[in-house]
Amino acid sequence: MGVLPFKNSRTIINMETSLLQLQEQFPWLADVIGDLPTPVESSRRRRIRRRTRNHDMQSARARFEEEINELRNTQRRLNSRRMRRHENTRMLLNLFDPDDIHFDVCIDDFAEYQSVFSQLFTDSEKMQMWNNFVEMSEEEQAAILSEKCESRKKWENCWNRNNNSEERAKTEKKLDAIDSQDARYANVDSRMKATLGVGNLYADQLEAFECELTEHFTKLPKVKCVKWVKLSSDRMLLHAVSQWLFLKSRSRNKAGKRITTVTNPRCDFVAPKMTLAAYLKEKNEC
Repeated sequence: MGVLPFKNSRTIINMETSLLQLQEQFPWLADVIGDLPTPVESSRRRRIRRRTRNHDMQSARARFEEEINELRNTQRRLNSRRMRRHENTRMLLNLFDPDDIHFDVCIDDFAEYQSVFSQLFTDSEKMQMWNNFVEMSEEEQAAILSEKCESRKKWENCWNRNNNSEERAKTEKKLDAIDSQDARYANVDSRMKATLGVGNLYADQLEAFECELTEHFTKLPKVKCVKWVKLSSDRMLLHAVSQWLFLKSRSRNKAGKRITTVTNPRCDFVAPKMTLAAYLKEKNEC
């Protein structure tokens, strides 16, 4: 038999009762209709369905209340995930009539969230201040930012917010204490040292990589350098030069190519007095 297209449970109950009565009067209908559940079994099934449905509704309500309390108690600025939850909750609440909500929810707590830039464009006074700042020269803008940051003693953090200050302090302390060629060479991986120590085969390539990285980070110490090096042996030399200069290098696949990214973990960049190729040449002659 197919599924009966009725949504009213009372209608289904009456039909089951009628079919049972017909089956008692006409036994031959049992072969046509099939086995029907007894009234006791039907009642038990209905209780199970009702209990399951109530449990699902209670679970959904508990999750909904938990989400509402989490959003209501959030005092800090919303991140992207919390903002999506906030907007989804507002949308769901707007679909309900306030009289249909039977637990403690204040719709006013879920006013439309505005980002910082949204507030900037909606507030004419803030927009005017922003326009005045944009029209200033670079020197005037830098002076304002410098004064604001120095007043809070966070000048460095304004430009290097993503840096780990403790790690940077340790690195700078290490450089100040032992900024020598031996210390730089000790920072190079031992497997790379074994390859670099074979004569002067890689001197030209080492000079080229070191010259390029030194020029880049001297001008832009906080801007990462991205390079595509085709040969794995050349990438190994690039990693060795990065370690010699106390830089961080990492290779990854991108669009079918092996891309190497070199970054500077410090606020500034100090070039060595001797290149790695010159140091290896002097070391081999000894």
